[in-house]
Amino acid sequence: MVLSRDNGMPPTAQENLTKSWIELLRRSLLNLFHQPPNVSDLATKWAPTMKQHKNSQQLNPNWAQLQQKLKSHGSRPPKSSELSDSGPSKSVLGKRKERADAEPDDRCPDPLMPANSDFGLTDAIAMDCEMVGVAQGNKSALGRVTLVNKWGNVLYDEFVRPIDRVVDYRTQVSGIRPSDMRKAKDFCTVQKKVAELIKGRVLVGHALHNDLKVCNILFLVGLNGLSF
Repeated sequence: MVLSRDNGMPPTAQENLTKSWIELLRRSLLNLFHQPPNVSDLATKWAPTMKQHKNSQQLNPNWAQLQQKLKSHGSRPPKSSELSDSGPSKSVLGKRKERADAEPDDRCPDPLMPANSDFGLTDAIAMDCEMVGVAQGNKSALGRVTLVNKWGNVLYDEFVRPIDRVVDYRTQVSGIRPSDMRKAKDFCTVQKKVAELIKGRVLVGHALHNDLKVCNILFLVGLNGLSF
């Protein structure tokens, strides 16, 4: 569209007419590009695609069965009795077979817990000793000794102050720290007490030859001729 200035109109009127035509053209273009789509045409165009997508999202048979059960029970979870009455599951993956012999719920007793509250001397006693390093650190000395009866109850448990100066507490293995020596008893006192407790009884322990050697009590219990 061409607007000529040689039409005999005043410049102001011609300018207003030009603005009117431009506004009309702008509105026409906006209506052309912003016209809402026809919903019926879109539905016709996308109907096959939506149907194919819906078919591809069909529920697994297991989920469909569960959904039907929830609907029939008012969206409440089925009881265990109802599950047992429903018969074997038809799951595609199958159902793990329940063992015929169910294990009892009773737990095995803890072997580290005492069997009873008897703290008396018994015919069998277990002993364990912890060593520390003395001299140059390569020589072992008694740092702690523990005795328990056959029920697992503690009879004697003392930290020991060695005769020689301790240079290595071997804490990672023995669990003994320097602060434990403040309440430790001297070696001779512990040696006599241990000999008194184990004399004439069955002694149980791991690597007892090392424990008896570091306690140096074989002669006190009449076993000075015993060799390991």
